[in-house]
Amino acid sequence: MRRITLLNCLLGLLTLGPATRGLADGVAPPQRPILPQCRVLEGLVGTWDTQLSSGSAEVLGKPRPIGRTTRQWVADHKFVHERGNEHEAYITFYPPQNMYRAWYFHSNGHVWTMAGQWTGNMTMLSLSAEMDQNQSMQRHFQVLDDKSHECTVAWTDEDGRNGTYGIFNYTRCDPASVANTGKASASIQPKPTPSAEMQIFADDIGKWTVEGSVTNGETTTKVNGSSVVQWILGGRFVQTTTKLQGREGEGIGIAGYDTATKTYRCWFFDAGGIYSEPGLGVWDEKTRTMAWKQQMTSDIAMVSKKQWINHDIAKSHAVFTRQNGAIETTRDVTITRQKDK
Repeated sequence: MRRITLLNCLLGLLTLGPATRGLADGVAPPQRPILPQCRVLEGLVGTWDTQLSSGSAEVLGKPRPIGRTTRQWVADHKFVHERGNEHEAYITFYPPQNMYRAWYFHSNGHVWTMAGQWTGNMTMLSLSAEMDQNQSMQRHFQVLDDKSHECTVAWTDEDGRNGTYGIFNYTRCDPASVANTGKASASIQPKPTPSAEMQIFADDIGKWTVEGSVTNGETTTKVNGSSVVQWILGGRFVQTTTKLQGREGEGIGIAGYDTATKTYRCWFFDAGGIYSEPGLGVWDEKTRTMAWKQQMTSDIAMVSKKQWINHDIAKSHAVFTRQNGAIETTRDVTITRQKDK
């Protein structure tokens, strides 16, 4: 199963974005059981009318509508994907560390990696992220009942002082009401206006056919599937949906440009519950090649290159290596743009 998991990882990283379950002869693989620790996230899943009260804990402003937030299970019920007007997030429970983890991607380009636990008799999920200059940010999800919850976003500065950014109030939308009123159930994100640095991903946007092979030791396996690549969060990030034939689960990846460090970065989330540390990318304009280095697990690192042959075809090669230098897996695939029918 470990090699299948890594196969999902390395194929999901072809164009770096969310992936959906693959189909074999039109039959979906069986869903694996949800971890008991992930079941408590079920109360956050759904479509929510969202209001924000901004200000300090002592003086909060009047709640104002900020649109809708949607949350749904992805990666074979290993992650909850949250989507708002200005952010996307992935939340999961990670058994090796016995904690909940979350990654928040914002339309301003910021990314926060958070960790925490359920408290208060499993009614509150508290997450914290370390930031620059010994500062931290906290998100406290308080489940009120099955139709409402709230999230308090707080901060702690380098001197230990605490403050509150605001409180988000979520009220579950009635599906029938949404259908009858004709209101969109999804959030509305900014129109894509990618920066000059993000324009290197412009050729990725579209629908793709994936064909190639993966080698583990003496065994080589042919793989094929399809991908859909799109801008998210106003073009600050790019995401991909990849379907693999005959493979259970899914992998999720996101790529963007960090203006502070002036580097390309990517993240990956796998149906096995695995997530990667941020990968670093280097773009070579002359050869039209993107090279990535990424720590996929505590023991396995990936080095990959994706080269554009022309506007409609790209080739990707990746090597996964263990800490002792042994090669775990290699992958070679061709990605071809699907023509509109």
